[in-house]
Amino acid sequence: MISKHHKKTKKEEYLKLGQIADIYSGVVLSRIKSNNPNEDSHKYHVITKKAVNNNFMDTSQFEEIYTNKEIDDKFIAKDKTLVMKLTPPYSLSIIAFHREDVIIPSNFAIIHVNNEFDEFYLSYVLNSNNLRKQIIKLVEGTPFPVIKLDYLNDIKIKKIGISKQIHYSKLFSLLNKRKNLLKRKLEIEENIIKLTIDSLS
Repeated sequence: MISKHHKKTKKEEYLKLGQIADIYSGVVLSRIKSNNPNEDSHKYHVITKKAVNNNFMDTSQFEEIYTNKEIDDKFIAKDKTLVMKLTPPYSLSIIAFHREDVIIPSNFAIIHVNNEFDEFYLSYVLNSNNLRKQIIKLVEGTPFPVIKLDYLNDIKIKKIGISKQIHYSKLFSLLNKRKNLLKRKLEIEENIIKLTIDSLS
């Protein structure tokens, strides 16, 4: 006899980014920058677009500025804060350092994740092709491809348990390290070939 009861497939649940994170833009540099710094000025470093590239933060690309007063703490880069470009290619990096002198400017969104999501996991998800497509679709037809904070708040994130998130973030991190090591190995081998050829010519 065939049972009338069938196992139901669990429906995937999604949350809006605004439900799991506080999102706001960085500080407008023209409002804080000192054009004539003196001994009373405050020295800071600014995150630039070149510094942010798909989960990689290149601190060597930070720019130095001086201000006439201390910057509001909410615009200072904090460990585990997500920083996302508001213009193409909308790439994102996670802050992985402890400093008090790094400013996040207004061409970035500052994303503080709540306890429901792992910051590292979310950084990988927000850099994925699927999420990038969501963003591009939101700005289609607009005169400037700058993503508004309201759009960011509406981005849909698949809900999974925190333990799974941490598992995936560790896996992604390990795979990224392997990829970077292989890339570095290839660069060294190519350099060896070049030096060998140069020595023979």
